[in-house]
Amino acid sequence: MKKKYFVMIITSFIIILSFSCASKSEGLVRDDVKLLINAFLKAHVSENSFNDKISERTLDNLINSLDPMKMFFMKSDITEFAKYKTELDDDFKAENYDFLETITNRYLKRFDEKMTTVKSLLKNDYDFTIDEYLDINTDETDYPDTEAQAAERWRKYIKFQMLNYINIGKSQEEAKDKIRKRYDITEKDVKAQNDSDMYANFVNAVAMSLDPHTSYMTPEENQDFQISMQLKLSGIGATLRSEDGFIFVESIIKGGPVSRMKGNNAVKVNDKIIAVAQGDGEPVNVIDMLLRDAVKMIRGKKGTTVKLTIIRSDPETNTQQTLVIPVVRDEVVLETEATKYDSYKYDKNLNIGYIKLPSFYSAMSANDTDAKSSAADMKKAIAELKKQKINSLVLDLRGNPGGSLPEAVEIAGLFIKTGPVLMVKDSTAVRSYPDTDPSVQWDGPLVVLIDGFSASASEIFAGAMRDYNRALIIGSGPTFGKGSVQTYQDLRTKGALKVTIQIFYQPDGTSNNNVGIKPNITIPSYSQIYDYSENQLKYNLDWKPVPKAEFNSYDKKYVTPFMIAALNKASLKRMNADPKFKKLNEDIKKYKEQYNAKRISLKKDSQEDINNSRKKQDEYEKNRGNNDIDAPVINLDADLFLKEVFNVTSDYSKYFKN
Repeated sequence: MKKKYFVMIITSFIIILSFSCASKSEGLVRDDVKLLINAFLKAHVSENSFNDKISERTLDNLINSLDPMKMFFMKSDITEFAKYKTELDDDFKAENYDFLETITNRYLKRFDEKMTTVKSLLKNDYDFTIDEYLDINTDETDYPDTEAQAAERWRKYIKFQMLNYINIGKSQEEAKDKIRKRYDITEKDVKAQNDSDMYANFVNAVAMSLDPHTSYMTPEENQDFQISMQLKLSGIGATLRSEDGFIFVESIIKGGPVSRMKGNNAVKVNDKIIAVAQGDGEPVNVIDMLLRDAVKMIRGKKGTTVKLTIIRSDPETNTQQTLVIPVVRDEVVLETEATKYDSYKYDKNLNIGYIKLPSFYSAMSANDTDAKSSAADMKKAIAELKKQKINSLVLDLRGNPGGSLPEAVEIAGLFIKTGPVLMVKDSTAVRSYPDTDPSVQWDGPLVVLIDGFSASASEIFAGAMRDYNRALIIGSGPTFGKGSVQTYQDLRTKGALKVTIQIFYQPDGTSNNNVGIKPNITIPSYSQIYDYSENQLKYNLDWKPVPKAEFNSYDKKYVTPFMIAALNKASLKRMNADPKFKKLNEDIKKYKEQYNAKRISLKKDSQEDINNSRKKQDEYEKNRGNNDIDAPVINLDADLFLKEVFNVTSDYSKYFKN
């Protein structure tokens, strides 16, 4: 397979940036701001000037990024800031950022005031039998007019946080202690912010005013993004969590350095990391350190050594021991996020192949020859499943947020001979992305699974399979509806730019942007609870149809309207007779009402019911096995949706034979 650049969909966009500070420093300085914002505007598909419209959007984004819950700013602050609505573009051109300092400093002042309020509120006792509510609909909630209103809002918010702890068995004093420690860390984080953070916040506020998917990433965010796309990092191979100011080992990644360590002198789950040293250097205390800063210290170059000072508790003997454990960093491949596959013997005549593709991952550069490729993994999975004599193939794209467009094109090519997989339109022209390889890896019955969290490259693939009549699309509803193309530019110590440069279209000349890809057959799923899609995002992009591409669909070979109607009828009959689906539909209705509620009860019994429902949903997702490398790939007892998919696939295979 030919190696490609990872492109957040296209490689043609190049920015030459000359920054004003030394390459060793991280973060932005004042002179970087104009350079970055102009780069965004030059590349964007439609918004190419910093005008009054972008000024107003930027101000809204800036305020919302600092205070999304409207807990810190006062209404008088917002009224004062309103004078900047149509002035930010003029100030930007003059490189005058006084407005940014004014807004940021006012936030810091309000933050200090509210932390004083929090400390006072944590001295009080609370009655959780009172029937009162916390408003959580920030769109309809105004900023407080008076200090009394602000204090009352914080009282309810603190009570809500306490209730979450009480519902898991903590006393009021234990809950207060945990909340107090959490705010101590938050306060430390806010006070650690500097001018670089302020400028980064402004650059991102401008970027996000262009559309929902254009953004500026800080160096830390960029590193996390690269890890998610390449499915690898250099570190110790463990996930960490922060709790009460301490860093704990949450899990061990199979195949990573610490998973290969044996005996007592090996890192274990729930070890408490209190200090980190680089090689033979002095250990640095990480107690009360922000998790991202601790992670940054622990990650590092392959082959180097990091020494962890840990405290390990033994609950059986009620003792603790302190250990210093050296770990040689190595490349860690995140297998839990990679392609997984297996086959399922439905009956003596049908063996169903199943592939779970969590994202369209790829190398971030042509030089990264060791990075995993979703297309290569898919090709391998199909070959292995064919050896197992499968009759039909189910490709699961539920929860797949997208990724690399070239990977999506190549994977589509595994199922069709040749032809356009998608078209892209920028500000001037429309062009096609074709599959040019006539070889087909799987020409049997194909079922593609989608849900509301399938987005971007997932929608490209599903849309192409729909237009070619190549696959039966099954889902709980339409996909997310992200039909835009982003380019990615790594700025190394300055972070990265992600810019929307095109709208993509399916071969039939329509885009899924804001509307998604609709399934042929609908099966209920807990994913329906979450009311979140592209058309609800701020500043989403409109589109108009373009001429249909020239391609040869499979017409009646794989999917026909008659077949879809018959499969739907049989599926509905099964689900209506199944008490588990009746209960599932009742749960979806109940939980959706709770999640869409505009206020939260602060009464113990009511909140406990909501927590239990959320816990049930979390367990459902966990049992699907997406986050556990050792979990079975196919678990029909935990995945009612997939169980019915296999029933439909059985029916579909019979139609295909006929």
